[in-house]
Amino acid sequence: MTVFIRRAKAGDEAGIAYVQVQSWKETYRGIVKDSILDHMDAQEREKGWKQAIDRQGIVNVLCEEQNGIVGFASGGRNRHLHLPYEGELYTLYLLAAYHGKGWGKALFLQTMREIKEEGYSSALVWVLSENKTRFFYEALGGEKVAVQYIDGLAAEETAYGWNDLEWREG
Repeated sequence: MTVFIRRAKAGDEAGIAYVQVQSWKETYRGIVKDSILDHMDAQEREKGWKQAIDRQGIVNVLCEEQNGIVGFASGGRNRHLHLPYEGELYTLYLLAAYHGKGWGKALFLQTMREIKEEGYSSALVWVLSENKTRFFYEALGGEKVAVQYIDGLAAEETAYGWNDLEWREG
């Protein structure tokens, strides 16, 4: 199995939207209302991903040679200006079959490097507080910096922040 990370390009929006919807269904069942998950539609999300790619924002995809896009991450300027972080990891999703293999970390590090290359020296990410995979961000040195409630999801999310985007791998 050959798996690799590359920058998203035109035509990737369907694969990204599929992974987003499928990941939500795999990860958030029992956290988010079933009615929300059951009505998620990848085709409805394609337009937003096409726009993100067309704007040349930071969108990276994890591809598997035979199955196409199996994960993705995106980032850029912090959208939560009340928190003192310059950049933000907006999304990081992998299909469940690719969890625990180091690909999430590789996708995270690549996207954070690109956030840094855009000129941001610090970054944060928001993750649903009940999501068991949130400890992934703690293992990567993220510090809990905020909590907020999302009415539309009837769920709480936690922000993890990094004041330094230098990682020493090894």
